[in-house]
Order: sequence, then structure tokens, then C-alpha cells
Amino acid sequence: MTQGVSMAKQFPPFPDRVVGSGRPSALERRGRRWRAPILGLLTALLGVVVAAPLPANASAPIHVTAISSNAGPTAGGVPTVTILGSGFVNGAVVRFCTQDATPATLTTTKITVLAPAYSTFAACLVTVKNLDSGVSPEQVAFNYYEQMPSVPATSAASAATHTVPSSGGNTQVDVFVRGSDNNLHHSFHTDFTPAWSAWNNLGGNLTSAPTAVSWGDQTRIDVFVRGTDNGLWHMWWTGTAWSGWETLGGNLSSAPVVTSWAAGRLDVFAKGTDGQLWHRSFAGGWASWEPLGGGLNSGPAAVSWGPNRIDVFIQGTDQAVWHKFWGGTAWSGWESLHGSVFQSPAVTSRGPGDLEVYVLGSAVGHNLYHLSYSGGWLAWRGEGPYWPAGLDWAFSPGVASHSFLIGPETFMVGGDNTVWHGVTFGPRVGSPSSGTRGTPVAAH
Repeated sequence: MTQGVSMAKQFPPFPDRVVGSGRPSALERRGRRWRAPILGLLTALLGVVVAAPLPANASAPIHVTAISSNAGPTAGGVPTVTILGSGFVNGAVVRFCTQDATPATLTTTKITVLAPAYSTFAACLVTVKNLDSGVSPEQVAFNYYEQMPSVPATSAASAATHTVPSSGGNTQVDVFVRGSDNNLHHSFHTDFTPAWSAWNNLGGNLTSAPTAVSWGDQTRIDVFVRGTDNGLWHMWWTGTAWSGWETLGGNLSSAPVVTSWAAGRLDVFAKGTDGQLWHRSFAGGWASWEPLGGGLNSGPAAVSWGPNRIDVFIQGTDQAVWHKFWGGTAWSGWESLHGSVFQSPAVTSRGPGDLEVYVLGSAVGHNLYHLSYSGGWLAWRGEGPYWPAGLDWAFSPGVASHSFLIGPETFMVGGDNTVWHGVTFGPRVGSPSSGTRGTPVAAH
């Protein structure tokens, strides 16, 4: 017998149950005893996988191969989500986390469906379920966003996270944007108080998006911007009050980005007017600016996953994402991560060995894309376009992380200048899932 040929057709479905009794017939009872041993014996002797028969009313196996327009507001109703695959039958439902939605159109290979409302921002597993309870085994995701309080944002958002001291594990997330008045605006929330604060105007005269970092489990936040003189400007939260602005010089042609690998350490990067990557560090005092080369077509992104490690990402002149890192003693060369991107990349890390890179695609719609490093670079994954008709994501992503238990959080500004907060799965769809703070949620 040829290997790989299913034997299922030689084992017809059981006859009907005893009429009116609800009990299996005698033949069905006997069949249950001999079927499993024979299937197992055939598998062992012939090396073939012998499929158990489908029920008489079963549909073909369901498979989902793609999902598009996979981001929307918690209010639901938009967007129209397209799901491609096979084995879909009339009466199938689409489940977003725990919410079922009825397809608007359905063929055996394509479903369109309006995203249902959901109670919180979340990364949801999406599955298709046929009437016979067949469920697609593949994992695809839909990202629910919550709208932050109203502010006319005119830049990308930046976020910083820190643990609130003596709080029993309460984490605070601080978000910063440039407003239409060119001032710095700030909003925050915590795990224990998830409602976002009203935006606080911190002044300044910004000509770029802000960048922010917290250098440890304490109430220290450092914010950097480009000023009207194209220099680097800095202010910080001491734990009780905001400092004034200080100038740190330089001649920037992009927004700066800051990262920190330990308390008392800051590393700031920006694109210079010569197109190179420039770096300035703080460790008890500010070092001089140093050039790090490269041909930048955007501002940089940077993150540290631990002491003596910094990863930097840029958009190159070929529109691709390029990467270099500090390994503790020297800078690496540049490596291409490919892609064709719009504006600057963004990056965050949930801990040692983890990198989560986000970009906007250069194609019409400016879809959000996500690239993970977890022992090696994985494939780019689409995280969804902005959903209002005729509008795109307007600026580079803002991202933040503080735990392997929680997926990377995204802060996006739409073409209508509204600010949205969401979360995506980590390196693989379906992981991680902690069930808190609107974190990735599996379908139930």
C-alpha cells in the first residue's frame, strides 16, 4: 500500500443510534472497541497516518491563511475585515477574542465581516467556526485600539514606562506628543488606574516629536526634543516636579531618540545635518557628540535590553530598515532588515534577547508592520492600517514595553490627529497572554 494514502474511506460512519433511546446501537458499541486498535495497528505497520472519519454532516477542515484590515477601535463597527482561507461554509461565524460576528459575505475561501465591539484595547485571536464546530487552527490577530483623551497631536507619540515605588507592582505609562501649539503635552495612566489622565501642557517650542525614557524602577522620566535652533533640548521629572528646559547643543535634522540601560545612564541619538547618525551619552555628566556613520533617510530608533547593550534602527536611503548595535565594547556594522518603510522606525524591548521593531509601510494606506527578534529575526507581520475611510496613520509609531507577560504597546496618531493606544502580540501571534491591561487575549 502506498504511504500517505488516507484509509478513512474504508471506515464508514457509524449507523444511526437506536431510535428514541439516545443510546448507541450494538454495532456502534462494537465499532468503538475495534476501530481505534485497527487504526493504530495500520499506522504502526504501514507508517501512514490514518484519519478518523468525519461525521456525515461535517464540512471540510477550515483553514485561515490571511487577515487584512486587522486593526480597529474598541467601539467596533469598523473596519470591514477580510479573511482568506478554505473550508468556510454558510452559517460560519468569526470570533474576535470572545465576541462572535456574522460574516457580511462568505464564500468557501473568503469572508468579509465587520469587527464587533470589544470591552478594552487588546490583541485578539481571530478564528472561524463552522456550524459543525470545526474551528480554524491557524492563529491570526486583530488589534483593538482605545482612543486617548483629545489633543491635536502634530507628531509621533513617545512613551515611557516605570514601576511606581511601594505600589505592589503598579506600572505607570507616560505618553508625550507635540501639540498644534508646538508645546509638549503629557498624559499617563497606571495598571491600577487605567483611565488616561487629561493632557498636561509642559510648554517648550518643539520642532520635532518628543522622545522619553525612564531609567529605572523609580519616578524619573527624561524627555528630549529638537528646538527651533535645531539643537537638542532636555527636561526631566524628578519624582515631584518637572525641571526647566536645558539645551544640549548639536545640529539635528530629525527628532532625537533616547534609551537607558541603567539608572543614571542616558544615550541620545539623532540624524545630523550631514545625514549621519550622531550620539551623545550621559553617565554622571554629558559626553561630547560623536558621529556613528550611516546614510540616514529618517530619524533613528533605539532601545536597550540590558546593561551595555543598545540597538539602533534607521530608514536607509533605499527605504529599508537598517540596524546596528553596541555589544559592550564596540559598535557593530550596519545590517539590512529589508522592507520599504515610511518615516522613522520605532523599537522597544520586553527584556534581554527581545526586540520589537515597528514601521509604517511605504505603500498606500501606510499599514503598521512589526518585526520581532527572539533568538533570530522573524518575518515581518502586518498589524493593520488606520480604519477611517481616506485616512492613514500620520506619523511613525510610538511603542513601549515593560514585561515579557505583556505584549508591546503601541501609540499611534491618525490622520485626524487623534491618539490611539493598543497592544500587539509578541514574537508570535498568540504569545504572550496575561489577561491584564488589555494585553493579548486568546479566543475562547
